[in-house]
Amino acid sequence: MKLTENFTLQEMIHSNTAIAKGIVNMPNEQQINFIRELCINVLQPIREEFGVPIRISSGFRSPRLNVAIGGSTSSQHCALRGAAADIQMDEMNAEIFNYIKDELIFDNLFGSLVMGKTQIGFTCHFTREIIVNKFLKQ
Repeated sequence: MKLTENFTLQEMIHSNTAIAKGIVNMPNEQQINFIRELCINVLQPIREEFGVPIRISSGFRSPRLNVAIGGSTSSQHCALRGAAADIQMDEMNAEIFNYIKDELIFDNLFGSLVMGKTQIGFTCHFTREIIVNKFLKQ
């Protein structure tokens, strides 16, 4: 299922751990909508800005998969109130992080140059103004 011009549901749910452990990692309709919103509002704009493919190292996780990898019980990867993705783009992670921070809507952003990835959480009901104000008040 195509979610945006450059992202499919298949790449957002792919998990080597799920395959190895025989875990079904399929979101329901509401979760698919959250994942689609993440793709529309965050991932597709990154793809268009940088013009190179983005590798999703972790996208949706079913509750069983989340437990199997030791994920947090409140992980946005489970798409209960939003969605999350860990992404990698060759040698561009600092640029991606800064672009997301400065230009896109998100509610959780973590960049690791050592690990070479950027983690993004996106909650559909948040707006950039709410998020920025939240962080300014902390």
